[in-house]
Amino acid sequence: WLARVDAGLRGVGQCATLIGAALGGVIGTLLSARSVLVLAALCLGGAALWALLTLARRDAVAVTG
Repeated sequence: WLARVDAGLRGVGQCATLIGAALGGVIGTLLSARSVLVLAALCLGGAALWALLTLARRDAVAVTG
């Protein structure tokens, strides 16, 4: 049972990677490579901030400042 779940999750992850690469290529072609890199950096920063706030809410990480 767990092997099927693992295979399903891996398949979903590979599909997400493929879709992301295809959309990144299309957007890069339509706009510019620099715009895609800025968008990727913003997405990465947003994901990091979301993870930090989620972990801080669970007291899993100390936020000082």
